[in-house]
Amino acid sequence: MEDYSNPFDAPFEISNFDQPGIHPFIGLQESLDSPDPEKFTLTSEVLRKHQDSQPKFSFLHKFLHDQRHAAGYNSPEAEHQSHDRNCFPKPAIDAKTIKSDYIDSPQGIMSPEKELQASLNYSDLKCLEDIRKKKLLEPIKFNVIVVGDSGVGKTSFINTFLSMKFNRFVPEDLDNKMSRPTIKIEQNSAIKVAGDLTYKVNMIDTPGYGKAKNFSIWLKGIKNFIIHSATQYKHAKKSILKPEDTRVHLCLYFIEGPRCKERDLRAMFQLQKYVQIIPILAKADSYQSKEEIEGVKRNLINEIFNSEIKLFDFMSALGNDKHLITNAPLQPLPPFAVISAAQLIETQSKIKYGRSYQWGFCDISDKETSDFSILSKFLMGYFVDYAIGAAKIINKNNLREIKNKVNDTKKNAGIESMKSKLLKGMVWGLFGLILKGN
Repeated sequence: MEDYSNPFDAPFEISNFDQPGIHPFIGLQESLDSPDPEKFTLTSEVLRKHQDSQPKFSFLHKFLHDQRHAAGYNSPEAEHQSHDRNCFPKPAIDAKTIKSDYIDSPQGIMSPEKELQASLNYSDLKCLEDIRKKKLLEPIKFNVIVVGDSGVGKTSFINTFLSMKFNRFVPEDLDNKMSRPTIKIEQNSAIKVAGDLTYKVNMIDTPGYGKAKNFSIWLKGIKNFIIHSATQYKHAKKSILKPEDTRVHLCLYFIEGPRCKERDLRAMFQLQKYVQIIPILAKADSYQSKEEIEGVKRNLINEIFNSEIKLFDFMSALGNDKHLITNAPLQPLPPFAVISAAQLIETQSKIKYGRSYQWGFCDISDKETSDFSILSKFLMGYFVDYAIGAAKIINKNNLREIKNKVNDTKKNAGIESMKSKLLKGMVWGLFGLILKGN
């Protein structure tokens, strides 16, 4: 049988704490005046001796420290007075509480480092929670560029969308703004506030390539605008704490069916490197039936995929709500078939957007004839966060590539300059040798 000179070295079972009548200091027989295990005759010196003999972060060390503190042995005066005491005060906690507080608790089993990490109290976490909520409530800025041929309804779409969702234009101004052609890049912003959330959308209207003298110059202008917007935001971050986001997050590319033009495919192929693209079938009201619209949409999407054009990741953006695309009346999606309204009609105390014909009124919100309402809903919610996150990565990669090209150009220029200087030195050296020989 093993002999434990120090009673604190004696092994004990944690489960014994749950048994009535058994105390964790039952082994200190020499320090007990009474057989009652709930009363101690431990003096301050004995307690401190046994406390110091234990590992600093052990269960017994912490228990003894707390008991000495509860008994008043936490000051020199109390230590002096403790010599006149004949018994240790009755513990204020029972065996089950001891097991719960000192054995089951993280402090009883954690290393000092983990114990320090776990010491963050509720106020610390509350502060972190407040910071996160504050970040979530920051205003959202969503920049969408609208690109395509001339006369396909880009400006009409922008004004109708902003009018329906943001009350951006009054009906009197709507027709006038839609009637004039776009000859330069214009930005149309609107703000909507819902509770603590502020959503600001910026629809960037661009002139169509049909009005441009040179298609390549037109396409280069669109790309330069996207790159400049990202560069401007990057520089603003260095001087302003929270600058307004000027990066282009999404591109709505308008296509007039029934098939894609070669220029449209070329433009989308080159723009996909700089911005995420959503194809739009313009002038959906020019087709005679739902079947005809769906046939044109299939033609467009097949030509886009065959041209190796990567589109915006709709499925990832929708998450668990993919049925909003798969169950849409007009398939497939994408592309989105839209009707850009030019008229506001009031029927049954409701304002509808659409076009009037001899056979009647075409409502752009009718999902059997147009995807306008579906696309508008996505631009107000589902696509926003995912598009902003993906655009951040795209712009970062493009700016890094541009920076590397600039550095390579400077490096190559330096090498060429050095070669030129060496060549001149060799020529002058050779010339000097010839003169010296003569």
